[in-house]
Amino acid sequence: MTARTTHRLFVQCALGVEALLKAELEEFGIVSSAAEGGVECRGDFKELAKICLSSRLAESVRVRLKEFEARQWSELEKKLRALPFRAFLPPKERVRVKVVCHKSKLWHSDAVKERVEGILQAHVGWKISDSEAAQLVHVRLDEDRVQVSLDASGERMHRRGYRTHVEKASLRETLAAALCLSLDPAAYSLDAPVLWDPFCGSGTIPLEMLSLCHGRLSGLDRVHAFQRWREYDAAAFAAQKAEFAADAREKARAPTLRALLSDVSRSAIESAQENARAAGFEAASEFFVGDVLQVAEKVPSGAFVLSNPPYGKRIEQAGAVKKLLGLLEKRADLRPVVILVGGAARDLVPKDRPALFRTKNGGIPVSARQLRG
Repeated sequence: MTARTTHRLFVQCALGVEALLKAELEEFGIVSSAAEGGVECRGDFKELAKICLSSRLAESVRVRLKEFEARQWSELEKKLRALPFRAFLPPKERVRVKVVCHKSKLWHSDAVKERVEGILQAHVGWKISDSEAAQLVHVRLDEDRVQVSLDASGERMHRRGYRTHVEKASLRETLAAALCLSLDPAAYSLDAPVLWDPFCGSGTIPLEMLSLCHGRLSGLDRVHAFQRWREYDAAAFAAQKAEFAADAREKARAPTLRALLSDVSRSAIESAQENARAAGFEAASEFFVGDVLQVAEKVPSGAFVLSNPPYGKRIEQAGAVKKLLGLLEKRADLRPVVILVGGAARDLVPKDRPALFRTKNGGIPVSARQLRG
């Protein structure tokens, strides 16, 4: 892929986060259209690299090859042979095939996979592998339309690399980033802003917010699948990384942001400290063991709150949210306040508090609710 060649890209994200992802790409100068579970756009190599290095919301990036229609096996095989696979990877490369079929005459995904793998081996010259490190080829059949895509990002993009310690029910980095990006930057564009997460767990939300506000690239330390492609230029990519990193630092939203991380679990605080150290944000963070009311005394006036409190299956298990709501009645200075809430805790949040987005966390429906603007 050269800088002058553009491709159809599908940037995947969690369901419900598509509008936030679209807005994020627009900040990069990339025009996209929302689709279910992501956004679609066109981009050259530099724009592809920009998304992979900079997007905090994307889970993966795929390059889509020409879509076609197939109702018979012979038609599928013929049109697969016409796709420009060799333009991306040379022969003998290892690839892994993933197939999804939906309302198509060729409905048997295993049979489709067998034929796709046969074409990739015999016609393209690639080697089929089950290794997670192999190039992933996505094949989707939807109402007889066939879309073949090549994964460009590699390992799932929520894996930033800093989260070496994980607590029970830890929040995925991309979902934590969605919570951060749902907040209006004007709310924390102060001389010395302070973020408080009273239910910090392993520290994912504060660390994502620090990364955003201090101008760090989310994918700087990752290895991407496109780095094995034929026209990947290591020198050009290194220059682009340096350019994007400098641009991110220049546009840092709040480079003086400090984060206060607290939790009732000492184990969680220890995990958060290790993760902050790995992310390079230990100096910008303070850690406290205690519940929301105990730690509130140490939180300065004017701090803002972002958090993912325990949900609970029953109202009596949602005590963390109750305590936070009680604290807010006494601390009018804490603002804005946005929490990710699900389960029984949703019934405790006043109905007039707006939902900034709705998605799922670990299969549980959740919404980002702005308790105070």
